[in-house]
Amino acid sequence: MEICVRYYQFFEQNSQLIPRALENFVRLTHHDHVRVRTRSWYLFLRFVRPLRTQVGSVSQTVIEAISDLLTIKAELPDDSGDDDMSSDEDDQSADAVFNAQLYLFEAIGCISSTATVFTENKILYTQSVMAPLFTDIQQTLGPAKNGDERAVLQIHHIIMALGTLARGFSDWVPVAPGAPPPSEVSEEFVKAAEAILVALESLNSSMDIRTAARFAFSRMIAVLSSRLLQQLPRWIDGLLSLSSTKDEMAMFLRVLDQVIYTFKAEIFGILDTLLTPLLQRVFATLAEPTAGTDDEIQLAELRREYLNFILIILNQDLGSVLVSNGMQLHCLLNAQLSE
Repeated sequence: MEICVRYYQFFEQNSQLIPRALENFVRLTHHDHVRVRTRSWYLFLRFVRPLRTQVGSVSQTVIEAISDLLTIKAELPDDSGDDDMSSDEDDQSADAVFNAQLYLFEAIGCISSTATVFTENKILYTQSVMAPLFTDIQQTLGPAKNGDERAVLQIHHIIMALGTLARGFSDWVPVAPGAPPPSEVSEEFVKAAEAILVALESLNSSMDIRTAARFAFSRMIAVLSSRLLQQLPRWIDGLLSLSSTKDEMAMFLRVLDQVIYTFKAEIFGILDTLLTPLLQRVFATLAEPTAGTDDEIQLAELRREYLNFILIILNQDLGSVLVSNGMQLHCLLNAQLSE
């Protein structure tokens, strides 16, 4: 597998050999030894990513062959207190296995999204992966809301998987714009975003859920395109809860910079609505007293991200939003500057 990945250019020139190689990769993704199995999941992604165009013709066969590996089963970490773990044991931990499993979701996104796959098949492949995850969220959300730690971790893993599938599905990025996915495919990811938002709104007191949702949000920008703007206020409400840390706020402002840059032609109306409550939360956090060096560092980082956020707005010719809504936001900014 390592050799095939290293010399993938050989398969570009000899595409007739790709199905045979994939057959062996699929076999090894089911290997009995956990280290071989999880390592093969990573190498499988590394192999299909540059060859996605040639792999597209056998996408359905490959997806069906590894579909049994996509079942997510969260396990709480073992609190035995034994920190002296060998590398072998660490590789076999539930957390390590899940992190490797994410490579499979990204690989499926890669081979499903290529131009050689018809749009109706893209929708079919996407639905076949996401439908079981949606069902799992519905069944797990109740126990999670009642404080079941394993259920919360399960939803965290599902959100991460949905975000990773989106990352594999689209190469479209703002700095090198290509065509976003077809609108019918984007609509499937709107459903995924809605499922994540329902979980986030129910469990936003959990830092793990907020972290997973922020991960998914940043990776769905490319596949949702401007549809993201309709959900943006709910993302902000969920990701900037009363229990959000300064570090979380700083990271989310960084993601919003990307959203503003990407959708600057369409975002003014949404920004006009959400900017005042967003900055009120930031100001309230900036005004909190600090306790210790780590808190001071996080506060300084939040200040930097806040100022950079304002600069992004100004640089994208959206500065008029800062003095709209009856000058309410203007007053808030003056109050902040006067402190």
